[in-house]
Amino acid sequence: MNLSDNSISDQNIEKSLWYISHKTKIKKAITIFLIILIIILYSFSIFKFINIKISDYKNNTYEWVDISFTNRQARSVPQELIITNKDIIKKPTTYDVVI
Repeated sequence: MNLSDNSISDQNIEKSLWYISHKTKIKKAITIFLIILIIILYSFSIFKFINIKISDYKNNTYEWVDISFTNRQARSVPQELIITNKDIIKKPTTYDVVI
């Protein structure tokens, strides 16, 4: 399109007229498509939520489990510290430091 001639081709005019005449239909079609898409996605989400809740309800078998930490305590016994060449710094207000 040449702006200096101020000429518009017939094809451009036909495209513009088609767009103007179908503009509201295009907007309605896009809106309807998006509404249907949202409804489908929400219904799928609700279906899966209900499906998961039903399967959780069926598989709910709770048993009392007594947890014993004796093995963990046996492995975590503190070892005796062997300190050689010890320098103890005594602090009167807090604690002693061994270097």
